[in-house]
Amino acid sequence: MRGAAAGDISAIVPMAHLMKRQLAEWSPLYFRPRDGAEELHAAYLEFLIGSEDNETQVIVDDNDTVVGFFHVVAQPRHRWVDDLYLSDPRRWPQTVTLLVGEVATPWVTCVSHYDDVRSAALRSGGLEPVSTFWARTLDATQGRD
Repeated sequence: MRGAAAGDISAIVPMAHLMKRQLAEWSPLYFRPRDGAEELHAAYLEFLIGSEDNETQVIVDDNDTVVGFFHVVAQPRHRWVDDLYLSDPRRWPQTVTLLVGEVATPWVTCVSHYDDVRSAALRSGGLEPVSTFWARTLDATQGRD
């Protein structure tokens, strides 16, 4: 693991787009991509990496090839691990071990209810869910008498 650099963006963006598409498939109500969303997200990731105010990290293999990305946002009570992407879901157990050992505690992240591989890896690393979120479209007349 090392700090993300501008040269890493070409490896990070495809991982991010793949994950965002998967999230939209799992939860189309919550993750409603709009036209141009991938380009905007790529620009956001470039901003994060280029900003000294953000802690961005890449996960690298033995050849220093970027295989993952995340950034950490310091909160008053914990650290928020966000935009956590991997090139291969089989890397989740190894990545969780790395995160548990390297990211200051306590930290939290968000995981889709449908992401069994990530959830299992996090649980095997000693982490456990602390909250859930459900979304539903409500009819404008629902709840009226």
